[in-house]
Amino acid sequence: SFLSGEKWDFSADFTNPMRRPLSVECVKKDWFFSAGGSITNFPSARFMANQGKNDTVSLKFSSTGTFENPYMQLSLLPSSVSLLGSSAMFHGTAVLEAGTLSLTEADLKWILLNFSKVQASYSLENKSGRMNTELDANLMGRNIHSPLEIKIDTISSNEGDNSFMLNIASKKVEGSVFTNPFNLDLSVLHTGGRSEIYSAGDVNVNGYILSDGTVNIKTGAGCPIQSVITGYVHNDGFYFNCDEILGELSDFSPLLTFDFIAVSNGTVTGNCVI
Repeated sequence: SFLSGEKWDFSADFTNPMRRPLSVECVKKDWFFSAGGSITNFPSARFMANQGKNDTVSLKFSSTGTFENPYMQLSLLPSSVSLLGSSAMFHGTAVLEAGTLSLTEADLKWILLNFSKVQASYSLENKSGRMNTELDANLMGRNIHSPLEIKIDTISSNEGDNSFMLNIASKKVEGSVFTNPFNLDLSVLHTGGRSEIYSAGDVNVNGYILSDGTVNIKTGAGCPIQSVITGYVHNDGFYFNCDEILGELSDFSPLLTFDFIAVSNGTVTGNCVI
């Protein structure tokens, strides 16, 4: 499109070097192909709702081999999509080889969060994988830093029963927001449209999230702020009601320190709506 800058390029070659008779099995195993192309400024609104006019996806790809055993490489150029009303900007390189999908050189920025140095792999056969990344966040001029390891293991992938276990762990969450660093070990068991959340390590979190977006989570010992959080998350936004709030100001006093005032101790109680 001349006005939007959207552009598609694609080329492919197919060969049958052993001159096998044409059949479905032959095409799958004996035909070799080489393909490549690029897509520039593809509007995100064509595959996701509530997108801005500047949200576009650009990529280039190449693929060789046979249909049964292909090698594919996809490079996501700087792109963006809107999530919960804010643009998420990302780029990276994905490779599919021998049934394993790998992600390298990837970065994601969304609102206050920045995921960098993303390295991930996922087995299409076992439906399991892991990802390592560095998380950095900025909150009111203070920073949070944490190396993250994320693992996913499929329990059942039968039709109508997609169950899996997700684990998010960090040996050290630190930054000027917190007085003391802590470790994180959070697990999510998803089955039957329900995701159960529980934790180990220094932070106590438990609750559930339903497939319709309903959220019910309780934060306990180890969390800077303890609360019962209920609400929902939908494509167009979210609503959270935080009850039974209890926070020790000493746990995050750096966040409340400014040139004109400093808070070093005390307790916060109450409720709020986000």
